[in-house]
Amino acid sequence: MAAHLGTKSSLADRLPKTSHPAVATAKAAARNVAAAITGSSTVAQILPRLLDLRLLDGGDTGLLVSADLTRPVRPAVPLLGRLAHGTKLLLAHYLLWKLRTGRIALP
Repeated sequence: MAAHLGTKSSLADRLPKTSHPAVATAKAAARNVAAAITGSSTVAQILPRLLDLRLLDGGDTGLLVSADLTRPVRPAVPLLGRLAHGTKLLLAHYLLWKLRTGRIALP
């Protein structure tokens, strides 16, 4: 299927992706398969090893968890009150602002 440049993207293409590492890995795998088929020596890199923190929002309580499966102990910090909910809302607004304004290189 040929790509059509200059066409408008659908609403689903403009919405933020919640599984960014999975999408980046799939794109790198597709580039690597294409490079193997065409005989190119260029290899796409997958995401570097990052600190993976999860913020679990329970309304009036929350939990900040390290999701690193390579560590024997995964620390968890309880967040009392509505701190987790407010933090999650601020993070969502920040990530959407980054996507809308094209500042994707920011942390």
